[in-house]
Amino acid sequence: MILERVEVSNFRNLTSLSLLPAAGLNILEGKNGSGKTSFLEALHMLAMARSFRTIKTAKVVQYGKDHLLLFAQFKEGTPHRVGLQRFTDNRMQIKLDGKLLHSRSELVQLLPLQVITPESITLLTGSPGERRQYLDWMMFHVEPSFHTTWSHYQRYLKQRNALLRDGRKRELSFWTKGLIEQGKE
Repeated sequence: MILERVEVSNFRNLTSLSLLPAAGLNILEGKNGSGKTSFLEALHMLAMARSFRTIKTAKVVQYGKDHLLLFAQFKEGTPHRVGLQRFTDNRMQIKLDGKLLHSRSELVQLLPLQVITPESITLLTGSPGERRQYLDWMMFHVEPSFHTTWSHYQRYLKQRNALLRDGRKRELSFWTKGLIEQGKE
């Protein structure tokens, strides 16, 4: 994928930024506090619909503003335009080629992006669950049907575990069979 244009408005200390990246490697250089990390965070938010630094939307919207706006034009075979508008009250609007997207997963499939920070060491030192979550993320981008299969698996797992917890064994075989089938896929 080639990122052809990026626009950022009202994101942290970036009031208005327009960038036309080179087709190859791009290096961000600047003084401390000039917005390098904020720009990378904005790209991450555009790709994942969330920040990698905070879960509070109000913290990334520039002080005194009620929303932020992110836009990118990219080419992967055919050119596409994606825009994300996020409000301080957590409302969000995502558009691809002018059409409204209805779920975050539709956006995440478009722009595979992985941020590596000093905290990324948790992939090695953290829990097995964190490693599985990372592998799930990679599969989500490699295999288009993975998200649906994963969602069904999680549903079967949740239902089965609730039955085990509540001691309701009559329905257990149905949910266990479904869990096994989804696990095979």
